[in-house]
Amino acid sequence: MKQDGSNFGTSFGNDASTISLRSEAQLQGVGSDVVWLCGCYSKDDAAAPALDGTWTNLIYLPIEDASTNPMLRTFVKYVGRDNADQFAVDAWAATMEFAEAAKAAVAKSGVNGLTRRSLLTDDIPTLTTFDAGGMIGTTNLPQSIPSPCFVLMQLKDGTYVRETPAKKGTLDCNPKNAVSIKADDIDN
Repeated sequence: MKQDGSNFGTSFGNDASTISLRSEAQLQGVGSDVVWLCGCYSKDDAAAPALDGTWTNLIYLPIEDASTNPMLRTFVKYVGRDNADQFAVDAWAATMEFAEAAKAAVAKSGVNGLTRRSLLTDDIPTLTTFDAGGMIGTTNLPQSIPSPCFVLMQLKDGTYVRETPAKKGTLDCNPKNAVSIKADDIDN
């Protein structure tokens, strides 16, 4: 990065690999003008000095917004603030997805109507506006259409600071945020 004059660094590996990358970049004298982006968002990440200044792009409301969203507040209550990272949010949302599809099966076919087949063929396809109780941007699951919603935060002195959108409890859901990329990533 230093040799090439790179000004953008990203890591989508695990948080430990990002910490290693940032630490090595500092040791090698990579300039302070580099913009760093990763999915790092946990209590441990916030405590890692090597990650200071790193930007994180969340596809869900940050834990700091728990007071603004009842489902996020419930999530933090049961998962615990110290365990509430991006992986816990993903797991919670997946559980909510299953619960909503199961409720659809029971509503349509009674308490014995929930089967693997009905869940996969009839009930998950009803989740065209899934948002995990407002924790994540609205997603069309059966058509695999991701949400354009995000929150951009920056880690500053051990604290995640919301940058955009500025208002707590909101996501930036401009449809222009979603872009399609056509790539051939297979090496022959």
